[in-house]
Amino acid sequence: LKKMGIEIATKRKTNY
Repeated sequence: LKKMGIEIATKRKTNY
């Protein structure tokens, strides 16, 4: 879950 959250956060930051 932590890995997924970090991956999503990174993707979101890049997308943002």
